[in-house]
Amino acid sequence: MRIVEKYSTANFLLLIGVLLLGVIFYDYIDQQTGFSYIDEIFAFLLLLTWVIRGDKSVKAKEFLFFSLIALFYLIKSLLYPLNVSKAIWIDFIIEIKPFIAFYCAYNLDLNITEKQKKIICRLCIIIALGLLPLGIVGFGGGEKMAVFCLHSRFCTMCECLGVTYFIFSKRDKRSLLIASLMIALGICAMRSKIFGFLALWLGIMYIWKIDMRRFFRMKTIVPMVVILFGVIYVAWEKIVFYFITGTENSENLYARPALYLGIVNILKDHPVLGSGFGTYACWASRIFYSPLYYDYGLSNIYGLSPDVPNFINDAFYPLLCQFGLIGIILYINFWRLRFIEAKRSLYTIGDVYGFKLVLLFIGFFIIESTSDTTFTHNRGMYMLIMLTLVLKDLQTRRNDVK
Repeated sequence: MRIVEKYSTANFLLLIGVLLLGVIFYDYIDQQTGFSYIDEIFAFLLLLTWVIRGDKSVKAKEFLFFSLIALFYLIKSLLYPLNVSKAIWIDFIIEIKPFIAFYCAYNLDLNITEKQKKIICRLCIIIALGLLPLGIVGFGGGEKMAVFCLHSRFCTMCECLGVTYFIFSKRDKRSLLIASLMIALGICAMRSKIFGFLALWLGIMYIWKIDMRRFFRMKTIVPMVVILFGVIYVAWEKIVFYFITGTENSENLYARPALYLGIVNILKDHPVLGSGFGTYACWASRIFYSPLYYDYGLSNIYGLSPDVPNFINDAFYPLLCQFGLIGIILYINFWRLRFIEAKRSLYTIGDVYGFKLVLLFIGFFIIESTSDTTFTHNRGMYMLIMLTLVLKDLQTRRNDVK
């Protein structure tokens, strides 16, 4: 009993620490001290904890497969380098970090007591109330909001708070309303991504009714299609800019659309395994400026040039071309497995909210990845940890039924 209590306390402190230091105050700490390795520290702590007391049998094959694939890409990148070795090693660590956090958190029993869950829910409410004045004063982003965080970070803070609150709450109508209000607070930053995620959240949680007898029925599919069109509608302006108007004039490309256009060229030259770690659309290729930007004519574009490389790691999808078509397929398969796992639980234990949460996690990363590298950053790691809590709970209850 003491061991269980000790672990629940350690789990509680870990979750609180990741929320406060890894999400809420992460950017402020970075601004004030220049220290931006909090997420790496927590990822290492998760790995260390898993080595000491984690279950080595749960998802062992998948974790081993990922580790072998990651090592294969690392060796390939070092043997056939398109950038300096420092860039390759740094990018390797950054890219594997979210997966290490996911698999280690999944294999750890991060259960906490009901009392601790209530404390986390209350903490989320307190933080949301604290962010409200910042959202009002710094409405639309700008200098006032930037004192604490960037406007894009404000959005993901609110999304993390809402999702966290709902996961640890009773998951009733009142809890859903409070979680929805927390997410809606992100509108103060006036970013199209928050409108897209909020539309997806409201549509899936309030409108979409799942047919428990058969998933692919018109009653299930039609509302989902309407929700997806709603998400596309609220984000249409940015979609047009990234993929249409922003790429029409090849002589005057904007940074982010240019990154997307570069995917075609890289996959044309490196179709199967990609260009390798540290070569394109990642932080390492910005610090150690990648030769590929010269090769593909991107070095003269503002935001992608050696002098002003600020927008090089500004979206996640372009980064995937570093790993070729095989890497892209493997990344898609990672999320396919999460969907299958959630769907299996839906029909075994009938947890509709659990299934919907998994879909919302997938939707969160789909939306965020269009114009941010959230997946490899602190907020992405945090959301992946929250995803493991949902999946682990579904798996435990599914096993109990069996």
